[in-house]
Amino acid sequence: MPGIFLRRDEGELVHLRGELYESEDRLQELIGANPELLLGEIADSERASAYLLVRREAGVPEAVAGSDRWFLDHLFLDAEGVPTLVEVKRSSDSRIRREVVGQMLDYAANILAHWPPERMRDEFEARCDHAGIEPAEKVREISEAGYEDYWTRVKTNLAAKRLRLVFVADEIPASLQTIVEFLNEQMRAAEVLAVEVKQHKGDGVTVLTTQIIGRTSTAQHAKAVTEKREWSSESGLEEMRRSASAETVTVADRLLSWAHERNLPVVWGSGSKIGYAHVVVAGPDDSTARPFGFSTDGKLDVYPHEMRRVPPFNGDDLRLEFVRRIGAAAGTPVQDKVIDQSFKSFQLSNFSPPENYGAVVAALDWFIEQTGTAHTST
Repeated sequence: MPGIFLRRDEGELVHLRGELYESEDRLQELIGANPELLLGEIADSERASAYLLVRREAGVPEAVAGSDRWFLDHLFLDAEGVPTLVEVKRSSDSRIRREVVGQMLDYAANILAHWPPERMRDEFEARCDHAGIEPAEKVREISEAGYEDYWTRVKTNLAAKRLRLVFVADEIPASLQTIVEFLNEQMRAAEVLAVEVKQHKGDGVTVLTTQIIGRTSTAQHAKAVTEKREWSSESGLEEMRRSASAETVTVADRLLSWAHERNLPVVWGSGSKIGYAHVVVAGPDDSTARPFGFSTDGKLDVYPHEMRRVPPFNGDDLRLEFVRRIGAAAGTPVQDKVIDQSFKSFQLSNFSPPENYGAVVAALDWFIEQTGTAHTST
């Protein structure tokens, strides 16, 4: 181990000696409070942290709507909305060698299979509310994306099975390093890393050193990121013609025409694989929101959280009524708790029959009529 010395301003050297963390919980607390430690030597000095803590001890179910079976030490999101699963172990724990790998893969597989994206946002907003923090402000600390666009990125990443799995310890054993490097080179959508966080103490001073393990040149080449696309109505429909059914494309095209006829702007985001179109609706008090839209993967999305921005949909009853009308048009039951979710998705193809399409347009017209600002072009 290299010698580590702290040089005081007056020239005195303080020899810092490596010390084990007093407990695993102490190391977990350190990571939760200082997620920039996960960045190692590539920390961005312009931002306090490039990771957003969603929750400590995040429950992971093994079935849809099932009870939590496992508990992940930390769930973070990065600046691009990539879910980052962190498991912390001390080097003295024998599970750091093999058992922790299987444990992490259980977490990842079941989060992708059984954790709806809206739960991630709900967990984050609940934590912010408990701490008296404004959620949008926390997102702005790490990302340049708008709040709703950021959560759209999270949804897109989960749909693409894009995750980051991080093992943290005060010392990463060679056996775990070998497994991490192998997994990271073999997995395309997910990134697998180990982060060593050592502490060194001496004369009342504590210094932390970090090292990231797993970012080999082979792994970096295998995960070359596809350049993001700036989507538009033309490119979105073109992509859907290539990858979706004719019925789905027809519904999407008709919805774009519906928005145009009512002078409602449609805003497209960016993304490497999936494009999202959001319809912008103005409220009676100059407020605006993006309460619904569709995506190139063939879904109509409604956003109960976003609806709150435009009266009278800041009330629960009307928001629930609207989502139920959309659900009825799609032939899909809607539960009361939907208004507490970030979004609810319906297959565009469900609106292909004339009576279903007429019902969904009636629901959309009802929504904009309630705001009192809808104008149909002549």
